[in-house]
Amino acid sequence: EGGDFRLGFGAAGFYNAGSTTTTYGWEVDLHMKVAGFHLAAEYVQDHAAPAEDPTTPLTIPAEIGRSAMAAELGYMILPAQLGLAVRGELIDDNDADETNGDVLVIAGGIQYYWHGSNLRTGLDFVHREELKGQARDNDSLVLQLQLEL
Repeated sequence: EGGDFRLGFGAAGFYNAGSTTTTYGWEVDLHMKVAGFHLAAEYVQDHAAPAEDPTTPLTIPAEIGRSAMAAELGYMILPAQLGLAVRGELIDDNDADETNGDVLVIAGGIQYYWHGSNLRTGLDFVHREELKGQARDNDSLVLQLQLEL
């Protein structure tokens, strides 16, 4: 619905010394809204390693680090009713290997809202590109309906 400038910033971290895996990670995010525009951005990184003396079978065979970043920019064409958004994601599912898990995702779509945000429909095109390894033909067009109770 437009409105004044609003800004949010967040950060989090975690550590879990589990019986089979030790995991730690962190994330930072930024959210901004002004005059019908919104921007959201996030960076996430984690690291996991098998426990030295696991109590159950291992869930991962070796140490692994992962990271991802995402950003979205959108605009409400009709306040509280019709919006456009574009999104980008960069994902690395294993920092030590250059594989098909290194992915760039670019998406764009349109959303329509009924009754505030209680009922929403959206149409999005998603392009997914493997940065390393073998390219795949895996773009998609997604139609969705979301009901909030």
